[in-house]
Amino acid sequence: MKRLLSLLLAAVFLAALPVVTALADPVADPPTLVSVEYQDMGPDSKFFLTVFIPQSAYDFRGTYYGSGSVDVEVYIDGSGNSDWSLLSVFELGDKSGASNTTTFLFPAQGKNPASRFMLRLTYYYINSSGETASAFSNWSAVMRDDSAAPSTQTPPPATGGTTYTNSALGFTLTIPSSWAGKYRVSNLADARTGVRFSNIRNEDAGYGGWLFDVAISNGVSQLCIDWDMWEIGRGNGKVAYAYMPGDVQYNYNNSSLSTEYRMMANDFESIWASIRFTTAPASPPPSSGIIARPSSSSVVVNGRAVAFDAYTINESNYFKLRDLAFTLSGTQSQFDVIWDGARNAISLISGRPYTVMSGEMTARGTVNRTATPNSSAIYIDGRETQLTAYTIEGLNYFMLRDLGRVFNFFVGWDGARNMIEIDTSRGYS
Repeated sequence: MKRLLSLLLAAVFLAALPVVTALADPVADPPTLVSVEYQDMGPDSKFFLTVFIPQSAYDFRGTYYGSGSVDVEVYIDGSGNSDWSLLSVFELGDKSGASNTTTFLFPAQGKNPASRFMLRLTYYYINSSGETASAFSNWSAVMRDDSAAPSTQTPPPATGGTTYTNSALGFTLTIPSSWAGKYRVSNLADARTGVRFSNIRNEDAGYGGWLFDVAISNGVSQLCIDWDMWEIGRGNGKVAYAYMPGDVQYNYNNSSLSTEYRMMANDFESIWASIRFTTAPASPPPSSGIIARPSSSSVVVNGRAVAFDAYTINESNYFKLRDLAFTLSGTQSQFDVIWDGARNAISLISGRPYTVMSGEMTARGTVNRTATPNSSAIYIDGRETQLTAYTIEGLNYFMLRDLGRVFNFFVGWDGARNMIEIDTSRGYS
């Protein structure tokens, strides 16, 4: 009797569980682009895209316990030459109200007012074989705002200002004289390689102040995958992209701060048009000073080959400090690198994941360089420490064995294979 009761309870429990059934292939009806409207509001200019979503997309989205989902993909052609690129992707949400018509908004700064648009839907589901699958709808008809005057020419480069030069990334920009004392430049703090221009007063007041970024890709052209990114120039095997913030970066309750930011925003396109790419000068072997020779040794970290930008100085190996911190992040020997400008000091914090800046793990040096002894104080966990370090081309290189001793990781040498071994699971020896 007890066994029968248990079987009955189990049957009731299983019957109550949701049954996730494979979805049939979707009816991939296309969206309809109803209208495109460009609104010219200076740096706050916008595109408004009114779109009709077929009911079948909403019906498909909500079935089978979330195993069906739909994305709306928006593409833009700014040149009018069918040079289409992905502008943005929206996940279709729950239907609200009786209408299937919705309006998408996109900032239009830096884009041709007469840009063309088209859309499609992407369906994600589990097919009849129980596998994850996807399907695309047909494209919507191409549409643009015919009342918006197209951009007829590239804005003239900024003139009468000063030249901003970034030797490390190989480009220059002309900054208007009206910007003097109002902006600062900093390295990007994410995985991109480039710099950020900010309005000093709004940034210091806690309102962001981000004006734009210039990011550099070495020889790899990237699609415009978001509304705030577009190509502004090419040269010397590099591609430069501009990025802008997607929210308000100034104190709109303060007329002085908001006016200053907006006036600077009016100069963006002329600044980008002034970009020029510089050719790095040839680097002959140094004739005097301490010679740093590119390391010819391979490096293995915890059993994995890693290509470091490293030099040999006086028969010892010197690694770029941030490269090593980047590679060891997540291991028991991890450490963070902080620049203390007030004390002109490098601060190393043991046991903390590395804070990624930009430029980590760049290409290895191929020519001899001049090394100068590092003049900055070095603190480890708040205590000033003497470590052997050199500055090469403005970057800090530390003796590998010094860092192994301080952060307790193994440094070994395999002469037969010309290989340096780093192992964070073993202590320094």
